[in-house]
Amino acid sequence: MATVAKTQSIGSDHSSLREGIHDLFAPHEPPCVSIFMNTETGFGAARRNSMRLKELLEVAEGQLSRAPIGLVETSDFFNAAWRCMDQLNLNPREIGAIGLFIANNFFRHHILPGNVHEHISIGRQLFVRPILPFLANDHFFLIALSQDHVKLFQGTAAALHEVYVKDVPESLRQDFKSKSFERESQFHTASPAIVGKQAAIHHGPHIQQKDRILHFFRDVNEGMASRLKGQSAPLVLAAVHYLIPIYHQVNSYPPLLDEGIFGNPDSEKGDSLHAAARVILEKHASVERDSVFKMFMENINSALTSSNLREVAAAANKGRVRFLLVQEDVEQWGLFDPPDTVHLHATREAGDDELLNLAVVSTLRNGGRVFVAPKHSLPEGASLAAIYRF
Repeated sequence: MATVAKTQSIGSDHSSLREGIHDLFAPHEPPCVSIFMNTETGFGAARRNSMRLKELLEVAEGQLSRAPIGLVETSDFFNAAWRCMDQLNLNPREIGAIGLFIANNFFRHHILPGNVHEHISIGRQLFVRPILPFLANDHFFLIALSQDHVKLFQGTAAALHEVYVKDVPESLRQDFKSKSFERESQFHTASPAIVGKQAAIHHGPHIQQKDRILHFFRDVNEGMASRLKGQSAPLVLAAVHYLIPIYHQVNSYPPLLDEGIFGNPDSEKGDSLHAAARVILEKHASVERDSVFKMFMENINSALTSSNLREVAAAANKGRVRFLLVQEDVEQWGLFDPPDTVHLHATREAGDDELLNLAVVSTLRNGGRVFVAPKHSLPEGASLAAIYRF
């Protein structure tokens, strides 16, 4: 189950998967070993998960000793992974997976909030394609907003973490008592008596409830916008249904999503808010992916796009790929000889790399966006489709 914890700064103690995987895209001295294992839950799960993961590490050691990619004293190569085994939390509260990423003088592990295809990969690049489905909802913000409480959360695919925000009223009651509200409440605009001008009508303490809420939300937005300055992650709003459109009127954080979580967040547990936010973010990611696919189809016969793996792999390596669609459950083995030569093989041969993964890594390394395309969705049986920057 998802958890809710408090932290004082965005990303300081609870980095998202997206923030933590940039090192996976960097060039590493081969061989690069990637291990994916689904985890079990329930009584005794920690012990079973630990035993299975150690078995996979032993299998990887055996495969590496026979790999044509030069190395290496395999026992030394896996030292960091073995040392980490007893420190990993392998008793998750919900079904998920773990990914281990090992290269010369490099080790990372990531807990993934869902099942993956279990396998071991050895190549010249770390294998990151199984992570892609989890990136869509792995970095977001959520405002839980009621007339009694205001809370900001940073969300990842695994959890929500409450973030401290200063200069934000704690409730409508507190905001109503503020001096700025007193000044604003002295006047309320009615229908203009003369075209081009507004007639100011004194309301005193009997200001309408919607105007109170608007003022409250302006103050909330001012503090939130200051706290989220420089961020670009999507923002989800959780509030009763009539409050959401009012907040949209004053919002100044552009990535606020149109769809919100209806209901009083004060009565919702963190798990339910997290689950509802993930549903919204998955829809948002699908809309983004569909928009990219439409852009590809509209430019399919131009120099702006390509679905030729040889061309795309070389272009991605040069930083030319802006958007990449990769079909799921497809592999293409071969060799890439920079800057432009790509050898495709009908079946995996000794020393091969998975070329779709290579295109993904190169695209992400150079700041491009990658989307997982459903099976058989790309035209003419293509395994990938790219939109170029230039």
